[in-house]
Amino acid sequence: MPDSQRTGSQFTVPNFVPFPQKVSRGVPVGPHAARLLAEIAMNPEDRGLVLQGRPFCRYVDDVHIFCTAREDAEFAIYEFAGILDQQQRLTLHKQNSELLEMEEFRAAAKAHLVDSPLNDEKRVS
Repeated sequence: MPDSQRTGSQFTVPNFVPFPQKVSRGVPVGPHAARLLAEIAMNPEDRGLVLQGRPFCRYVDDVHIFCTAREDAEFAIYEFAGILDQQQRLTLHKQNSELLEMEEFRAAAKAHLVDSPLNDEKRVS
């Protein structure tokens, strides 16, 4: 076997680098299969939000939960953090989490479409 050596009933791989001991607590990031892996990883969280009756939308690991009052939004963040922790042992990053008023959200979404449209047809002027 050119890529491995047989020793008894086990295989050893030359130049094998062991996995690092540091454990990541986030959604997989990177090209190709990352989006599919994120969709699979986030499915339990989607179901948790649906069961709680929270209106939301998600693209990969960007989650937007819609609430009618600021207090409800603050509570929703804590609920969602609990879902992430219970379901997958994932954590929210404070620097990537914020509460926006409806008009702020609309402006941010429009700015994102201007800066990073999905395609030329989605470009907003």
